[in-house]
Amino acid sequence: MMDRNLLRAHFQQFGHVVRIYLCLKRKSCTVHFESHLAAALAKQKGTTMKGSLLTIFWSQPAKGRGRSKDHASTSPSDTPAESRIVSEATIKMSRSSESDTLPKQSTGESHPRHRIYNVEKRIRTASSSVPDRNRMRMRHLLHSRKLWT
Repeated sequence: MMDRNLLRAHFQQFGHVVRIYLCLKRKSCTVHFESHLAAALAKQKGTTMKGSLLTIFWSQPAKGRGRSKDHASTSPSDTPAESRIVSEATIKMSRSSESDTLPKQSTGESHPRHRIYNVEKRIRTASSSVPDRNRMRMRHLLHSRKLWT
């Protein structure tokens, strides 16, 4: 199921997919859409793929990952489309029900992201204790920042 072409084909039906990041170890992926509308449509209708259940949620960009303030004065026509992405979404399987309401459109330099977890991952993390899950989240955040710097 974690095939980049298969994921692109699935999410391309909701709007232009700019980029897909795969994390095979965590059985997840991050999908960057060009528009907030495409991300919202994927959140609403893209919850099943080849018989597998996907849970979609909105995420926030990592701090310090946007363009610097000295680049803020450039006009939108001078920046590439990937830098002008206006929304962000993340997909993840969890036991708690996420709100189905759409968040307000982001005004910062964020990317629409989706993170997808397989059912096996959800079952494995649901059985762990809350401190263990928090520790795993912090470890993932630290690891992901090392990859981006």
